[in-house]
Amino acid sequence: MDFSRISRMIIATVLLGLTSVVQAVPTLTFGGTIDYTASSSTLTLSGALLGSQSIFPAPDFSTSSITLSTSLTSSFSSSGVTVGTFGAGTIDISDGSGSLLTGDFSLAQMGGLDGGNQGALSLVFAPTGGSLTSYFSNPSDLFALTLNLSTLFGADMFLSDFSGIGNGNITSRTTTVSEPGMVSLLVVGFGLLGLSGWHRRRTFGVAGNGNK
Repeated sequence: MDFSRISRMIIATVLLGLTSVVQAVPTLTFGGTIDYTASSSTLTLSGALLGSQSIFPAPDFSTSSITLSTSLTSSFSSSGVTVGTFGAGTIDISDGSGSLLTGDFSLAQMGGLDGGNQGALSLVFAPTGGSLTSYFSNPSDLFALTLNLSTLFGADMFLSDFSGIGNGNITSRTTTVSEPGMVSLLVVGFGLLGLSGWHRRRTFGVAGNGNK
């Protein structure tokens, strides 16, 4: 298997694992598309549920849908990382039976390593309705990896339209914890990527020296 692919798999596992405290935490896993429209500064995510944990009965994934919408308020680039900050928005999740979970949030962040097209989206929201409301605490967390974006992270990325893939989960909080920092999550993930790159260079370097 390609080493870079293994690295990405490790990063995805670690970052998604950061959003789950224990195995029994109610969780909805989703996948979909991310679209950003520069003219309106609007970021949307639309897709479907892929799985659930500690929710009975499980939603009907085949008829499910998830939508998220928010607007950019500011962005910054620092130390090789670009982060976009988004304002108030909504989350709506449903299946064939009707509304499963709706919620409001006041802040979301999307960031990634400059020059790359993979990053993360993070927000904290307050559930406001739906049949699964009792499973989710106020607040709850949403975290998604943003993959294969049609643009590269950088200071000017939000000046043009772009799209990509968003895979992540929505998790109920079991204890009061501080709001997850986007930059901290990125440092962990991209730190692992840097470490794997160093390991690859060191391994190839040793092999090359051995062939001399």
